[in-house]
Amino acid sequence: MSTHLDPHKDNALWSQYLDGDLESAERKALEAHLRECEICRGEVQMMRKTVDWLSQLAQSQTHQLQAPKDFEHKVRQRLRTKRKKRRVASQETSALSGQTLTTALIFATLIVLAFTLLLILSNL
Repeated sequence: MSTHLDPHKDNALWSQYLDGDLESAERKALEAHLRECEICRGEVQMMRKTVDWLSQLAQSQTHQLQAPKDFEHKVRQRLRTKRKKRRVASQETSALSGQTLTTALIFATLIVLAFTLLLILSNL
């Protein structure tokens, strides 16, 4: 990983941070950034809540959710459409709006993963 971290451009850093996959220097740099950046603190807090919610949902035996058969296909199709639009719009948008869209895509991906996990667990 590069020596210069830009958490506003590389949202994968936050996933690596939350997963504990960063080296000490990188982790410390991101933690220093978090102390100063309210936007990133909010993003990380939302990601933590989402991961916690998905973990609780996966562990719960009382939830018998089943996504519609075409759910994953529709979500993936929407993600592809949004990615195409984002590429075009990225030339005109600020870093903040790009970060918000990325967060939405991460959240949608987590939802797809949650439903996939639930489908797998319900088949066991």
